[in-house]
Amino acid sequence: MTASRSSAAKTNDPLAILAKFRILIRAAQRHSAAIQKRCGVSGAQLWILQELRDAPGLRVGELATRMAIHQTTTSNLLDALEKSGYVLKSRDESDQRVVNLSLTPSGAAYLAAVRRLTG
Repeated sequence: MTASRSSAAKTNDPLAILAKFRILIRAAQRHSAAIQKRCGVSGAQLWILQELRDAPGLRVGELATRMAIHQTTTSNLLDALEKSGYVLKSRDESDQRVVNLSLTPSGAAYLAAVRRLTG
């Protein structure tokens, strides 16, 4: 078997694919931990702040869809950001079930500072 055929065979091996996937996940976890250590919020929370900067007024479900995570996970991440004073949750006047999200001035300043810090 030639080197290129051997490489192709390994690419289709489910265990090899799983091993590469685990390497990718570990790298993402290390990156998120480094962000949290350096910035004080998790990578996912930082992503939320950026999404809200780009699209103020998003709803929780819309944010969850943009991030491809479960709505409950999104709510938990938002709770921590709200407690930190970075995110404001407000009820829609016409439908009290709807929660609109926005950055607070403190959240916008924090995001700008983190962006300067991380370059």
